[in-house]
Formats: sequence, C-alpha cells, structure tokens
Amino acid sequence: GRLFGTDGVRGIANRELTPELAFKLGKAGTFILKKENKRPIMIIGKDTRVSGDMLENALTAGILAVGGNVIKVGVLPTPAIAFLTRHYGADAGIVISASHNSFEYNGIKFFNGDGYKLDDLLEEKIEDIIISSVDVNSHITGDLVLRDYQTRDGQTRTSADVSIQNWHFVGPKPKDEDAGAPQANAAPARQGTAYADQYIGDDDDLP
Repeated sequence: GRLFGTDGVRGIANRELTPELAFKLGKAGTFILKKENKRPIMIIGKDTRVSGDMLENALTAGILAVGGNVIKVGVLPTPAIAFLTRHYGADAGIVISASHNSFEYNGIKFFNGDGYKLDDLLEEKIEDIIISSVDVNSHITGDLVLRDYQTRDGQTRTSADVSIQNWHFVGPKPKDEDAGAPQANAAPARQGTAYADQYIGDDDDLP
C-alpha cells in the first residue's frame, strides 16, 4: 500500500503521520466502512504516546465531517478496541499506537465491524480517496454535521445523557442560547462524540 503498511499507517508523529493525514484517514475510512443508509459509529482507542491526543482529535474531526459518530474509549490495549468494536456493533474501530516503535512514532490502524484488521482491498479504497483528493464531505451540511458530546473522567457531570447504541455517556449541558441545541433534560440524538468513563469487563472477555 502507498499509505498502509503491514499494520496500519505509521510514521513520525507530526512529520510523516500529520494531523492533516489523520483527518483525511478519518473521513475516507468512515466513508468506506460505514453501513448503508445510516450514520456510522466509530470507536477510537489509543496508547499513552504524547501524540495520541493530537491524532485522536484529528481523526474525530474527519469522522464527524462525513456524518459519523465517535466513541472515544481512551487508553486501552489493542485487543480491547477490537473486542469493543464487535461487541457494541460499531462500524469500525481505530487504534492509535505504534506498538514497539519509539515514542516519536505513532500509527493509525483500522478494524472492521467484526474486530478484524481491514483486508487489503478496503485499505486500497481508503488510500485512493486520500491520494485522489476525492470530496466525500461537502454534501454533509446543516444538521448532518454532528455535535461533540463528551465526558471527562473524574469531573462532575451536570448534563444530558448521550446514548449511542448500548453505550450510555454524559455530555456537556447545551446552553439555552445555542442555536438548535437539544433541551437540557432530553437525551440528544445519537450523534457526536462520547467518552467511555471506563471499560467494564474482564480481560478474559477479550478475543
């Protein structure tokens, strides 16, 4: 592959694996992997590398730009991301990690909805969209562009519940003056970004 290697897209973070590339991977990956006629759900996890936050947010922006939902599960081992992707019926999972490489490197690896590495054909389709600069998002406007609902570990939660399939999170309480904001006491639509407070399960549950 021109972008994908044997284990995803890897490189020195912010030099070879840039936020611009991560944004494009988020857009193209979501466009290719989404199921027909629905807003896709993408799970993102990462390791502890300092560049993980930068790449996570760039990926998230790309996913939201094409009408996707994001579940950020934070720092988890790669098998846990594969398990959660399949267990919660997400369209795809994404791991931000460069495994054994030194800290200045990072990588982006996609799982399909069954929790397995993408086959070469799907990776080539994602690459073709990025390299050919195909426009996959300019038609996503208005209420098709999604909001970002989040929680932060350890902080007080005084906001509306966000439910994405079987996940239940809490997002920031929308201000009354926000145009088009959902009511504070109502659960927002299944859209935007949610953070998992913790992974509930045992290591024995992992594949």
